[in-house]
Amino acid sequence: MAVKGSGRKGSTKDAENAAFGSVIRTLRRERGHSQEQLAEGCNSSQVYISELEGGRREPCLSMILRLAHALEVKASELIEGTVANLTK
Repeated sequence: MAVKGSGRKGSTKDAENAAFGSVIRTLRRERGHSQEQLAEGCNSSQVYISELEGGRREPCLSMILRLAHALEVKASELIEGTVANLTK
């Protein structure tokens, strides 16, 4: 099943979302933050953070920037970590 307009298959998108979520979870845990604390730091909800970490949500650019700020990393590090997870 293709994702409309993206040219990517659903399983590829799912893998990308899971890889991004893994990066977020790892960085959050390394910093000793709960999902609730991260959510507060990026003006979101704990449920949304849980869905991101579980690969069930795809973040928009503004959320990627807010997550990077809250996790004290560059947004590019989130993307690079995602790509690294995909190539494992």
